[in-house]
Amino acid sequence: MIGRLTLLVGSVLVTLFLLEIGCRLVRGPEALLDWRNIVLAKRLEMSAQNIGHRFTYDPLLGYVQRAGYSDRLMAFGEHGFRRMPPPTADATDGPPVLATGDSYTQGDEVDNDHTWPAQLQGLLRRRTINAGVAAYGFDQIVLRTEQLVPVVKPGLIVLGFIADDLRRAEMSRTWGTEKPILRSKVTQPSYTMSPFRPRPTRTIHSISCKLPSAGRCCSTRS
Repeated sequence: MIGRLTLLVGSVLVTLFLLEIGCRLVRGPEALLDWRNIVLAKRLEMSAQNIGHRFTYDPLLGYVQRAGYSDRLMAFGEHGFRRMPPPTADATDGPPVLATGDSYTQGDEVDNDHTWPAQLQGLLRRRTINAGVAAYGFDQIVLRTEQLVPVVKPGLIVLGFIADDLRRAEMSRTWGTEKPILRSKVTQPSYTMSPFRPRPTRTIHSISCKLPSAGRCCSTRS
């Protein structure tokens, strides 16, 4: 019995070892000598590409869109908002529409004129601000909306989200970049931001925030 168990365990270990060697050979012979934590290395690489390149650090949200960033499809203005087509000639005056959300709101894979906030601006004939940020969780979307309302002073808020944004709210890191975790307190109508460390040399202290009443706000699901 012991002999059979030993043979089984040995076979499993040898199989796993051969699979590891095979996977490393697929990546290239040099991978045989590189035994670093590949997942961690990719996370650090992605984080370095994001913070300081596409995103910039924010003490409350973890990161926000970097002002002035652009690539072959997207362009962002001085406040980090996605550039929008000019309002139509018959557009009404008054407070703008504020659109917040994740990459679906930002329009990650379409040009500036084809994001849904750009289409909404044409339908409503009212100036619209696209403040979506890629990879945001639902917690970051809500906090970002609260952060922008006193600045933008919108007449209408449209908050777009997908189901995966709720899962991201449970994470402390998304796409290689640190983010806060929002935890509910059952005994109190408030939310507490757990401490997180975006960089080894900085520590963000606990932050508490209360969600305001809904006011004039509508929500869309993508």
